Amino acid sequence: MEILIELEHDDALRRRHRGQYLCFQRSIGLDKSREARQQRIGQDVMRSLGAFFIVLPQGAEGLAKNLGHLTQACIPEDATKATERQARRLLEGNGYGPVERSICDSARKAAVKADVPTHSAKAAASAPDQKQSTPA
Repeated sequence: MEILIELEHDDALRRRHRGQYLCFQRSIGLDKSREARQQRIGQDVMRSLGAFFIVLPQGAEGLAKNLGHLTQACIPEDATKATERQARRLLEGNGYGPVERSICDSARKAAVKADVPTHSAKAAASAPDQKQSTPA
């Protein structure tokens, strides 16, 4: 670059070394175009990485939020109220009581069928009679 500047200031020197002057100009032009190309490639890489790691996750998050609202809007109002009542009933008391009783009843019936004493029958058999244990 310094030699090119010297050649541009001195016409006689430039005429004498015309080939070198043209080679220097061409070399500097190639360097500038190479730097510009590398900058464009770097910007494109940064843009694509930004799109992949920043814009895409943000878009997916926004889509998930919108789909949640859409799903909630599509659920019928009666179903939502029934679900709320069921959840409130389960939270307030023992909402699983009927299910537990049903399971215990079926276990008792199966034990009777298999002639196996149930938990309450075992407890009654192991406890001593109150009439026998009282002194007379």
